[in-house]
Amino acid sequence: MDADTMVGPLIADIHLDRIDNWVKEAVAGGAKVLCGGTVHDKANNTYLPTLLTNTTDSMKVCSEEVFGPIAIIESVDSFDDCNEWRLGDLMDFFLLPLLSVLPKN
Repeated sequence: MDADTMVGPLIADIHLDRIDNWVKEAVAGGAKVLCGGTVHDKANNTYLPTLLTNTTDSMKVCSEEVFGPIAIIESVDSFDDCNEWRLGDLMDFFLLPLLSVLPKN
């Protein structure tokens, strides 16, 4: 992360620990960290902006509201596959607008 980039704090240290544990759980379950994935500054409750891929529905980063700088990137072969990919979870949390579909070409 660039030294000039400012990352806002999470509201309390318990939230920082929760996010860190969820990312570690995801990685232990096979997720890959594309960037971030660690506590930035424990004293100030900041977590590095994190991109994850190779996630599954059973991971808390996919099935719970994270309320932190975590994003999931997954690819699908078709729009129909996209409809089957965790849309239920996204709609449970009203996060559907965060879903982006980009064509392969």
